[in-house]
Amino acid sequence: MLELDQPINLEFTIPASDPLGREQVEGKLRFQPEGCELHWALSANVFRGGKGEHQIVKLPYGEIDEVNLVKKWLRPTRISFHVSNPELIKEIPGVVMGNLTFEIEKRSTKDLERLRDYIDFKQSLFLFEKNDAYLKGLKD
Repeated sequence: MLELDQPINLEFTIPASDPLGREQVEGKLRFQPEGCELHWALSANVFRGGKGEHQIVKLPYGEIDEVNLVKKWLRPTRISFHVSNPELIKEIPGVVMGNLTFEIEKRSTKDLERLRDYIDFKQSLFLFEKNDAYLKGLKD
């Protein structure tokens, strides 16, 4: 059974694209009843001296176009995440045209199992409310 009152928290990393690892990102995806929150910060490294500033991006479920789970043997579990409005996540290193690929930490495996059904349910609620508002506007 789907637990809608329990948020889903997935801890992740986004590997750096540069060979020195200056742009590696660490964070948490929080799927809550009102929307998804993407908490992220640049990882600590020798060049910066400490961890980057913590930032939060709020994503309504209607902005999430696609979430793909990629599991390969002997590799970290990954989530490919596509957002319809790339402006929302443009500041995050590793973003390409609204697409992000997260490596999910092992400690988030239990929550990962619930993710697909949770997102499908939230997107269907968003679309239902949007269509309902449109139909009420036609009646008026």
